[in-house]
Amino acid sequence: MRRLWTACLAILALGAGPAVAQQQTNPVLEHYRAYRAAIERGDTITAEAEAVSALRASEQRDGDSGRTGVLALNLAIVRLTNDHAAEAVAPAAQALRVAETNPAAGVDALMARIVFARAQL
Repeated sequence: MRRLWTACLAILALGAGPAVAQQQTNPVLEHYRAYRAAIERGDTITAEAEAVSALRASEQRDGDSGRTGVLALNLAIVRLTNDHAAEAVAPAAQALRVAETNPAAGVDALMARIVFARAQL
């Protein structure tokens, strides 16, 4: 199961990468890059910390717009990977809410539903 979530993280990182990389350097991008680097190294503890920082910076700057929904989904998945299901519920719910209210936000609604359901188990 851990490999499945790691694969999901990699897919999400690849999907969000081009859109995030086009932006100017900013706190969201810096934390996102650190998150991706940690994922590539297999360091899910650091990835979780960087995902929290990226999400907070995005929320502060964009609210639920921009890449906030994708970053929330990334955080939820990495928390599930780290066996922190209870802590994954809030970001998974946020990602699902964004996916359902703003389809152009880039959040895969099906993935968000799956992650939210998994976090609630």
